[in-house]
Amino acid sequence: MTAAVEEITYINTLTKEQIYIAYEDIVKCLNFASATEEINETSALLDILLAIAAPCLPKIQGS
Repeated sequence: MTAAVEEITYINTLTKEQIYIAYEDIVKCLNFASATEEINETSALLDILLAIAAPCLPKIQGS
């Protein structure tokens, strides 16, 4: 068994409180990182699509 497997096996036996105590710095980093704004891929793709399609609309409507 590798060290990583042994470590995760050990972590899986701990309670949340024990994890917070044993890995406090890592838990704080993960909580901080997860508190950022979520990336909305749909909105980003829509912006790109509109940027491409908008200049074409007058040509399409004029035809």
